[in-house]
Amino acid sequence: MRRCFRKAAALFDPAFEDLEVPFEGGRLPAYVMRSEESSIPRPTLIVLGGGDTYVEDLYFWGAAAALSRR
Repeated sequence: MRRCFRKAAALFDPAFEDLEVPFEGGRLPAYVMRSEESSIPRPTLIVLGGGDTYVEDLYFWGAAAALSRR
C-alpha cells in the first residue's frame, strides 16, 4: 500500500513529499502535502491517526479536503 501511494504521490500537482519524523527514539512515516508551489506562507494542518490508521489513510480523512480549499 505504501509503495503504491508513494508512486501516486509523485503524480499529484504539486507532488507529495515523503518523510519520516523523529519521535521518542524512533521514526514515524509522514507526508508533506503543499497546496501549491509558492513561497506564500500558508496555514499548516497536521492530521494524526490512531493505532488502527495507516498514514496513507489520513490523506482521505482530512488532507484531501484541506488541499481542495486552496
